[in-house]
Amino acid sequence: MIGAIGCGGEQPLTGSLRVAGSTTAQPIVSLLIGAVIEQSPSLRVAIEANGTGAGILALCERRADIAMASRAMNERERQRCDDNSIAYADVPFAIDAVVVATGKGGPVDCLSTTQLYALAGPESVGFDNWSQASQRSVELGGTTLPSAPLTFVAPSVGSVTSAVFADLVIADLAAREGQLSELRADVTPVSSDLLVAEQLHRQPTWLGLLGLTASTGAGDRIAPVAIDGGAGCVAPTAANVADRSYPLSRTLHLYVVTGNGERSRAAAAVVDQALGNDASDFVTNAGAVPLSPDARRQALDNWTRASQ
Repeated sequence: MIGAIGCGGEQPLTGSLRVAGSTTAQPIVSLLIGAVIEQSPSLRVAIEANGTGAGILALCERRADIAMASRAMNERERQRCDDNSIAYADVPFAIDAVVVATGKGGPVDCLSTTQLYALAGPESVGFDNWSQASQRSVELGGTTLPSAPLTFVAPSVGSVTSAVFADLVIADLAAREGQLSELRADVTPVSSDLLVAEQLHRQPTWLGLLGLTASTGAGDRIAPVAIDGGAGCVAPTAANVADRSYPLSRTLHLYVVTGNGERSRAAAAVVDQALGNDASDFVTNAGAVPLSPDARRQALDNWTRASQ
């Protein structure tokens, strides 16, 4: 492994490290970087939470040494890195989830994916009451919905949270119905998951999307909704996300440059923290879910091979 931080013979790291990408992963990665800087106070780190796609692009254009990602790289992104001769390793390090929520005391405590499509999909434009989605839900095999004022709020277009929701909830039904796989066009967009929580706190009957990290941070200001993906209602708890019984879960990744001298040593030190013995503490302190022991061992084995 390159430059394992905390090993007895290692010299403190110097120079700089550039990190960019997912706003969801950023709170965890900031804790990891803080642990590295404690042992290498001369290391200069610039971290920019500008979204998964922007972080991966920066990695592939040599503007970042680590890309934080809330999804796996797609083929186009891999090709860009290959075209620019960027050597990198894919390091899964935590699990997050897309949480569907209302404000405290909202109108539902569980929604099926069919009901979600009827409420938030491309055919629900103009619905300003939950009950207006009932007919479409029933037509698609779901059940009726209560009467309550409805506004759908989600992170802005381009957000991974919204994109993952569209992929996991909307895509299949939209394709079957001849619709585009996208959120309803009249969604109320906000710039971050944290602002979704703030809107739901103010308007309890609204429906919103946010990541598990932000949902945990919001505490009892919001009411996360259990999701029925066909096997009954499953709440977005850490245990259910970890065992993947919660239908809307996702893996967080670090894409890490290799073979780049001192920068690679600094990047490797962050990975060592992400996969080390204290990794679970960093992840849970940021509100996400640690990898299982087996998954962490597999990630560590893959990283060791990639970084040699």
